[in-house]
Amino acid sequence: MRLKTIAVTAFLISCAFLLGSCPEPGNTITFWVMPNAENPGHASWLEKKKAEFLEREGIIVNYEIVSWADSWTRIRDALAAGAVPDVIQLRSSWTAHFAASGGLAKIDPGEFGGAESFAPNLLAQASYRGTHYGVPWFGETAALVCDRSALEAVKSEAPRTFSDLLAVGKKIAARRGGGKALALPGLGSGGLVGSFSLFLYGEGGRYVSPDGKKAAFADEPGVRAVMDYIAFYREGLAAPASLESGAGGEERLFSGGGAAMCFLTPAGLRRARKGRPGDNVSVRAAPAGPAGDGVPLTGSNLVIPEKSANKRKASRWISCLLEDANLSAYARDVCAVLPAKKRILESDAFREGDWPVFTAGLSRAVPYPPLASWTAMESEISNALRLALLTAVTGGYKAEIVRDILKKAAAAADTRLSGEGEAGTP
Repeated sequence: MRLKTIAVTAFLISCAFLLGSCPEPGNTITFWVMPNAENPGHASWLEKKKAEFLEREGIIVNYEIVSWADSWTRIRDALAAGAVPDVIQLRSSWTAHFAASGGLAKIDPGEFGGAESFAPNLLAQASYRGTHYGVPWFGETAALVCDRSALEAVKSEAPRTFSDLLAVGKKIAARRGGGKALALPGLGSGGLVGSFSLFLYGEGGRYVSPDGKKAAFADEPGVRAVMDYIAFYREGLAAPASLESGAGGEERLFSGGGAAMCFLTPAGLRRARKGRPGDNVSVRAAPAGPAGDGVPLTGSNLVIPEKSANKRKASRWISCLLEDANLSAYARDVCAVLPAKKRILESDAFREGDWPVFTAGLSRAVPYPPLASWTAMESEISNALRLALLTAVTGGYKAEIVRDILKKAAAAADTRLSGEGEAGTP
């Protein structure tokens, strides 16, 4: 018995010495994270943080990298069944939907530095009906990326307004050939709504009315925004064939030299630069429209499912990910995204290179409406844009046609908005 006691004591001392705090039975949480960066770098960073967290907290984190293609279905099914991970990375615009369904635990921002510590437009997408259900992790917005030699060849500076973009694009197309001035998302791209948003905000438009009860994207600013978008194809700046491209098609087109300008996030810019020799890329703020300068905003929140049995441990893991050094390294070095915390955004790490362009863009960025029905609305808007673009390139370049297409999508959106949040159902 004495030998057994000595052995157990030695084991406990070894745990304390080697791990800092020995994991107790059940001290394991599960984390679903998306492929925010390429492997092996992404997985290596997660493994390092997992080991540090175990040493400090005595909690094992089992993480799974879930593909974006599968994420919505897997999250929906897990929350419905109750077999949930303890922490989930959630696209910020999805948070309201899953909060309205009752699947997410309420969050107190005070546990994570306070609401004032986050970029306000990112924090807005972590709430539903005035209650926080997510912790902002990072954001993404785009800048205008230009081939410097193409601008020099036509003796032009990077465009600052929509009209500049059209004028400079015409010069580039005249010199390099039709369709080679600007790369835009194709019909199979998930970025179609985001790209349209730039023109919608620039024309002074919005997606829903201020009271959130009516769709507003089919109002005249929305019609003008679609006409702006179509003009790049009609005037020969963008190739109609590029409409057939899928996700990331515009990025690949720019990277391969098939277009002189493109709207890219920091991550997209990092990938594009790998395919372009030398430092021949100029990064400028996204151009402003005649009635506004807002830019689209996406990002990710960290959420805790309501049915998680490990909410306190999950909160500690989120706090670990949001520590200054961790958030700064993950955002800048691993993923090339914008950290959600203002203190990190304002640090020296994000004052170098092209980062100031993107951090300034974040201050102009407009969050999508925090509505339970937004995801379904976004799909309907995307389908309307596809129809409008296809109609335009086949000869239907008329505002009346665009207006009719948008009105039909807005009618469907109004039906969803009329039942927003009723009975806890999106």
